[in-house]
Amino acid sequence: MSSVLNWVGLTCLIVVTGACTSVPPARAAIGAEGQAGALHVDRAVSWGLPAAASLTVGFRVRNGGTEPDTLVGVSAAAGRAMLHDVREGRMTHLTSVTLPPGGELVLGIGGPHVMLDGVSEATWDSATVDVVLQFSRAGPLPLRLPIVTFTDAIRELRP
Repeated sequence: MSSVLNWVGLTCLIVVTGACTSVPPARAAIGAEGQAGALHVDRAVSWGLPAAASLTVGFRVRNGGTEPDTLVGVSAAAGRAMLHDVREGRMTHLTSVTLPPGGELVLGIGGPHVMLDGVSEATWDSATVDVVLQFSRAGPLPLRLPIVTFTDAIRELRP
């Protein structure tokens, strides 16, 4: 009887320990991605509230080249696109965002980002928004972004 209890106890210990040290499966990326020249964009998502008729766009861009490149504009058929930043708690307009050679930049929550104003109900119903990022060196990069919840945007854009 004692050996059976020891075996059951050891089995429970192994199961409990294994459960405590297991690693959760990796979460699949939900954002769009694309390539233009030496630039690679991924984790590209949009989020917002239909009642506000605006969307925020965020993404990660990596410059694999030896020269800097600059995001000089964004366009979208769904609404007016603008580059913004958050400084001292206020939203300010940006004319460009420069990415150094070999560098990485995440646009999104709490810093530089893209705002789309005047977004129609049809865009919300489609659950996607098409944007074109315009870079000075790499040129245009069209992307179809999923419209996600704010929580999913945070998960997607955090390092």
